[in-house]
Amino acid sequence: MDLTAECSFLRYLASQGLRPLLVDWGQPDKKSLAQTLDDCVAKTLRNALNFTVDLFMQRPVPIIGYCMGGTLATALSVLEPKKCDGLVLLAAPWDFHAGDNGLTSAITNAHSSLERIISLFGYLPVDVIQTMFFYLDPSLGWNKFREFSELNPNSREAANFVALEDWLNDGVPLAAEIARTCLFEWYTANSPARGRWQIAGKTIDPTRITLRTLGVIPANDRIVHPNSAKALLSAICSVDTLTPAAGHIGMMVGHNSRMAVWKPIAKWIHERCAPQ
Repeated sequence: MDLTAECSFLRYLASQGLRPLLVDWGQPDKKSLAQTLDDCVAKTLRNALNFTVDLFMQRPVPIIGYCMGGTLATALSVLEPKKCDGLVLLAAPWDFHAGDNGLTSAITNAHSSLERIISLFGYLPVDVIQTMFFYLDPSLGWNKFREFSELNPNSREAANFVALEDWLNDGVPLAAEIARTCLFEWYTANSPARGRWQIAGKTIDPTRITLRTLGVIPANDRIVHPNSAKALLSAICSVDTLTPAAGHIGMMVGHNSRMAVWKPIAKWIHERCAPQ
């Protein structure tokens, strides 16, 4: 969201007269590693929303969620519909069995091994998470670093590549119960799409969302299959859709992100949401 001063979705929104506030989950400590997904949404995100609404003099505000953040933003909008004024979902997964890219099958087959790792450490280590993403496209690392070797090391493209790699390799572990929910309830049981996912005792039913919604579904996404994200948008009553020719990460930090994604989102917020 704010990769560098020159490649920053947040700074672009600010330049368009908006005031973006970012939820930074930080490095998990012992207390946060004991959290559940209910805690993340019903406490952390709800508190952040309440703070923001207070900051803007009790006016509802637009919510933007990227990837898993979009799934959590969907839950937040169900819990607090009157405090939200528009919902932007960036490649937010929902139907985890739609267009399976191999990750669902791998997680299902490795259920017992993953559970042993989580039980042993009390969390899901970063290396395990990175390994799962690696198997989505084992040749990706070789190809991208070969392309990097051909760049001028003093160019902006090279600097952005290094900044992105630093971000990609600066992950944090997932708390045990959050990992179990994401891996086994989402991927294996497909609880969101089957109408069985609950937060704070409330079923997260997107058909109840009446907020104006913008769904961004990158056409070349290998992490969240487009059909998985489309399943969420098809359940919401008022949706506009944007389908940039990009991948899951490239849509936000690629060379064409500003024109293909950032600009349309800012325009949509100005046109569809109350002035902020």
